[in-house]
Amino acid sequence: MAKNLAAVLSLSFLLAGCGGGDPGSSQEIDELRAENEKLEAKVADLKAKGRASSIFMDSALKDFFEADEFWENTYDVGFSNCSNTCTDTAKARRENCEDQSPTSQCMRDATDAANACIRQCFDSHGPDGL
Repeated sequence: MAKNLAAVLSLSFLLAGCGGGDPGSSQEIDELRAENEKLEAKVADLKAKGRASSIFMDSALKDFFEADEFWENTYDVGFSNCSNTCTDTAKARRENCEDQSPTSQCMRDATDAANACIRQCFDSHGPDGL
């Protein structure tokens, strides 16, 4: 970045000298100094941002985001929402059963309906290969 700054300043001085006016006028020098201060502040800001980001990206976090598994195995919140709905529905069905024993037909029907619902969630939202 220092090379870029030097190139910009050199170009500014060169253009100021070719502008037809007095290259050493006080106004032009003040303008160049102001531009130089802006560029130095920008370079300092970029350096600070680079240092700040390197704190997070030169670590295990960087390895985590660069791992193939992170990008290949994405999580779909749709499956979670769908399965939560299945669970809530199954609970409500079981609570409505008169016979609460696990072997009652009502409880088996509620369990079967919940399993079918979860299978539908996998078909609609589940990751490939499950």
